[in-house]
Amino acid sequence: MSDLENSQLKSFVSRIERVEAEITDLNADKRDIYAEAKAMGFDTKVLKQVIGIRRKDHAAVQENNAILALYLQELGMLDIASGVESATPDGEGALTRARARIREEKPPTELQRRYGMRA
Repeated sequence: MSDLENSQLKSFVSRIERVEAEITDLNADKRDIYAEAKAMGFDTKVLKQVIGIRRKDHAAVQENNAILALYLQELGMLDIASGVESATPDGEGALTRARARIREEKPPTELQRRYGMRA
């Protein structure tokens, strides 16, 4: 390895180590923030879900909510499904799209065909 390559390698290793140290510090800061939120009475599990949702694309969140509502409806959990639907801005339109997408993606299984079950 040439002196230049050796120098570059050391530089990369040093930079990566600095970033890893910063990440460790930032993760400690994040833990402190969650602890503070918990001490103030906030549910940190739900807070983490909110952070995750904000990180996602709005359309993807709508579609996930619609599919969740559809599954809950199909399981007879209408009281919960209506709450999820209301979290989906266009409500029934999103459910209709979710139903169509699910039917397009998965043809009925042999068991569903044999016993006349819904796909």
